[in-house]
Amino acid sequence: ELEKRMKICLDLETREREERGRLEEQRDVDKGLFEAEKEKIVKELTEQLHHDHRLEIEAVRSRFIRVMATASMERSPSECSLEKIEKPVDPDICEAIAQVKADMIVEKERAVSVERQKWQMKMEQEIHQIKLHTEAEKQIWFNEAMRRILVEKDRQIEGLRDRTLSLEAECQKYQNTINRLTATSG
Repeated sequence: ELEKRMKICLDLETREREERGRLEEQRDVDKGLFEAEKEKIVKELTEQLHHDHRLEIEAVRSRFIRVMATASMERSPSECSLEKIEKPVDPDICEAIAQVKADMIVEKERAVSVERQKWQMKMEQEIHQIKLHTEAEKQIWFNEAMRRILVEKDRQIEGLRDRTLSLEAECQKYQNTINRLTATSG
């Protein structure tokens, strides 16, 4: 009887360990998927920011060149000749463009850093939620296993009580029979 109970307890513990292992594996898989998705999103955002800033710098440069070219010309040049104007004549213009580029690069790096921090915080929150969920599931499994063990233990105790009462009644019956036999023979 004790061996049976021990076997049941060991089986329940084994099942709980297996389920806990399964949950931990699932958590690791989820964490890996989340990390991959986060890296992909960060890479996409970085590439998008680089692209946007490049386009913006080129647009500013182009507008600046056109404004300067228009200001220096007496009559309006054709569209074709505007496209051919690529190098500013004035060194101050080059300096201004370089400053705009440097400012845009700093702004881009700041934007990338802010996005990275935002996604890092989101990832940490997700990991925390996954851990809480996993811990809650483990606790539920543990509580369920303990409940089953207690129910089984109570059932076994009740069975042993019934068996004890039955044996006591049988002993009393035999005692009465012995008493009657000794009383009739004596």
